[in-house]
Amino acid sequence: RQVIQKALVAVDSCPQERKDISSMVIAADSRKIKIAKEKIKRFRRQLCAFLEDGEPDSVFHLALQLYPVTEVES
Repeated sequence: RQVIQKALVAVDSCPQERKDISSMVIAADSRKIKIAKEKIKRFRRQLCAFLEDGEPDSVFHLALQLYPVTEVES
């Protein structure tokens, strides 16, 4: 909740050139979610390694959410 609240503040207070706030809605095969989560983990680690290489001068927060917006009958 704290992370989402900070993102809401950043929407209005952080200059556009210092942030990327985006989202997308995907019609997906829910059987692929386990693999999608693995891909997200790999992406996060690769991005972290890329951004930490060099001389850090700022601290950023990356948050990704992948959750269903529809209910699937079991």
